[in-house]
Amino acid sequence: MYRRGFIERREFTPHYDNVELHREITYTMPDGRKTTTLFTSQDGKTNIQTTFDAETENDPEFQKQGWQAILDSFVRYVESN
Repeated sequence: MYRRGFIERREFTPHYDNVELHREITYTMPDGRKTTTLFTSQDGKTNIQTTFDAETENDPEFQKQGWQAILDSFVRYVESN
């Protein structure tokens, strides 16, 4: 864990279980939870779907909102470059 400015951050070092270019990224987080992100093409656009094992400290809906914010940020990045 380290501090940058006023924001406390934790090191994130997942184990990548499966990476298929333009299709899938699956990894296991340090605490054993798994996350899978699938990329599919539909009508010339890319659909991104992430499923994850929820942790026990925070409400699952709150975690879902966090993952959605990450995906929204990713979309903004991709569309601007």
